[in-house]
Amino acid sequence: PHENILGITMPGFGTSGRTYKNAQILMTKMGITSREISIKEACIQHFKDINHDIDVQDVTYENSQARERTQILMDIANKENALVIGTGDLSELALGWATYNGDHMSMYAMNASVPKTLVQDLVRWAAEKETNEELSKIRELSDYFVGNVPTALGVSSALVLVGFIYLICKKSVKWRVTISYLLTLFLIITFIGFVKGEDFSFSLIKILIYNMVYIGVFVVSETYNSPTTPISEVLYGIIVGLLSVIFELLLALPYGIFLSILLANLFIPSLDFFGARISLKDYN
Repeated sequence: PHENILGITMPGFGTSGRTYKNAQILMTKMGITSREISIKEACIQHFKDINHDIDVQDVTYENSQARERTQILMDIANKENALVIGTGDLSELALGWATYNGDHMSMYAMNASVPKTLVQDLVRWAAEKETNEELSKIRELSDYFVGNVPTALGVSSALVLVGFIYLICKKSVKWRVTISYLLTLFLIITFIGFVKGEDFSFSLIKILIYNMVYIGVFVVSETYNSPTTPISEVLYGIIVGLLSVIFELLLALPYGIFLSILLANLFIPSLDFFGARISLKDYN
C-alpha cells in the first residue's frame, strides 16, 4: 500500500515556496506517508565544524545541503528497515551531473537505465494511459470531502461544514465572513481552472487540499478579531479570499493563507467605519 512509502521533504536555505508546496501536493496525491525535516540547523552546525562562512554560497555551500539530505534519507532507511529510492537518471549518473556522496547515491536507482531525454516522454505516456479519468476525479474528490487523505486529522474534510452549521445555531461564528470567503475562493479558482481547461472539481479539490474550508470555518470567522457590521464582514471575507488565492495558490508561499488573514486584518477598522456609515444611511 502507498501508506508504506515514506516521502520526506527537507527544506533548506534555497527552498522556494513553490517547490515546497509542490512536494507537499505530490505526496498528498500519491497517498504516501509524508514527513518534513529541515536541514538548516544541521548545515549551519556543519559549516561551523568545517569553518565555512555561511555567506559564501559556493560549491561547498550547495553540496553540503545535498549530502545532508542523503545522510538523513540513509539513516531513516536504516531506522525504518527501508530502501532509499534514487531519483537520478542515466544521463546524470553517466555524466556525473550529481553531487558525489549526495543525490547520486541510493539503495535502489529505479531510473538508472532511463536517459534524461526519455523522462518527459515517459511522464506523458503515463498521463495518456490514465483510464477512467472522470471516475478517478470523483474518487479523489470524495476522498478529500471525507478527509481520507494523509494530512492533519479533519482539516481537509468538507465535513467541517457540519461544525459550521452547529456554530451558526450557537451564534458563535460570523457566517457572512465564512460564506463570502469560500464563495470568493470558489469563483476565482474556478475561473483559473476554466482558463486551464479544468472542470469544477479543480476548484473544489484546491479548496480542500489547502484546508481552506477548515480555515474559513474556524479561523477567518473568529468572532473576536473579525469585523462587526454585516457589510464589513462580507467585504473582509472577499479580501481574505482574494489574498489567499494570490499568496497560497499563485505565489505558493508557505502559510500564505495566514499571511492573507494578517494583512486583511489591517483593513478591519476601515471596513467597520464604511459598514457603519452605510448602516447609518439606511437607518436615516
